[in-house]
Amino acid sequence: VITLGAGYTIALSIEDPITALVLFFVAVVLVIIGTYALFTAGSIVILKLLKKNKKYYYQTNHFISVSQMMYRMKQNAVGLASICILCTCILVMISSTYTLYSGVFDTVKKSVRADYSYKVGNMEKVNMDEEIINLEKDIKTSLASKNIGISQMASLKYCNVLASQNGTVFTAPGEGGNNKILTILGMTLADYNRIYNHHVTLNDHEVLYNSNYHFNHDSMMLNNQLYSLKMVKNDPWFVKDDIANIDSDSITFVFKDDAALKQALTFEHHSSPSYSYEILVDYKGGYFNSKAEKVMRKTTKNFTLKVSEKNDGEISYSNMTRYDNYQLFSQMYGSLLFLGIFLGVLFMMAAVLIMYYKQLSEGYEDQKRYEILQNVGLSKKEVRQAISSQVLIFFFLPLVVAVIHMSVAYKMILKMFKVMILNAPQTFITCTVVSVIVLTICYTIVYFCTSRTYYKIVKK
Repeated sequence: VITLGAGYTIALSIEDPITALVLFFVAVVLVIIGTYALFTAGSIVILKLLKKNKKYYYQTNHFISVSQMMYRMKQNAVGLASICILCTCILVMISSTYTLYSGVFDTVKKSVRADYSYKVGNMEKVNMDEEIINLEKDIKTSLASKNIGISQMASLKYCNVLASQNGTVFTAPGEGGNNKILTILGMTLADYNRIYNHHVTLNDHEVLYNSNYHFNHDSMMLNNQLYSLKMVKNDPWFVKDDIANIDSDSITFVFKDDAALKQALTFEHHSSPSYSYEILVDYKGGYFNSKAEKVMRKTTKNFTLKVSEKNDGEISYSNMTRYDNYQLFSQMYGSLLFLGIFLGVLFMMAAVLIMYYKQLSEGYEDQKRYEILQNVGLSKKEVRQAISSQVLIFFFLPLVVAVIHMSVAYKMILKMFKVMILNAPQTFITCTVVSVIVLTICYTIVYFCTSRTYYKIVKK
């Protein structure tokens, strides 16, 4: 009760994805210990309770099966617990790996902001607006020459800085105790209007905002200044949510001008914000355009910033496409799916064979006992019912407990999926249900085979 309860408590109470990933194996060990204890000690307790229930116990098939189970359980408890653990592993591996593989498309959409992105970072001391504009022209020209349309394109200039949040109060990281640490991204109103073709105006200490987590307020304190807030909706790429910030929350602010931005995001005794440029492109006709990817590589591979020579390599460059990431995740999750199915089938074969040969060996041991029962008047029908009841319990008890384990682990596994940039509860539920059904069907087939063979042995 203690070990199984502790494992279940960990699985049900954890909210943070990283903590779930770290404590998952702790919960697994506790549940394994609890499962062995449950079958070795708990099963005996349950059988004794059934024996005390006279209405249930004093029926021919129940009397024989419970008596046999009491006799057999001490020998079989460890084997049943092992089969239960194997069944749980089968369900976890197959359902999890298939969920990951089927969610590759959603994972790529969440991990990469646009079909193509070109990022220039660490550019606090330089101005490269003209070079960015020239690169945009090169990209448009190259795509147009290959008849590849652009649905959206923008060059975002923003800065980012770490901050500590306590409700609506944002301070420098490390201040205020164990407050939430997040990334703040800032841009000026002029850049915001240019990127999205808007004509928004802001007053002093008035800010536009949006976030990739739940934050909905009318005002905030940022760096000891009070700001009124207006939420931005439906502007693409406004909230940063790329692969480098999977586990961290981020919020984007638009300030009146560059002076207001620097004043708000330069924390005393801490480093100033880091500025970045990012060109983002979405193609017409959907994602994962391999033809467009080849064009983008050709366009940007020879592009170098003139200013980079004066900064001793401080400026960083990177480009990324959804197509590249789709191939990467497909290969990685496809390999995991293969391993999940291979090990799942292997474990299922092991569990079924252990149970099948265990029942056959016990059939030969029980042959004399059932012969005596038939000699004192037990009919063949009653023998068959008693055998079916006993084999049914032995076969399906591990499966039932494994399904309970899987149901409890559901929440924890979903939390770990977030570390892998995936949040697909419906897909995971569907995959788990299908895995349970397939495993149950296989179990049922072996049950009928085992029950028939066991009966043929004992009736001789």
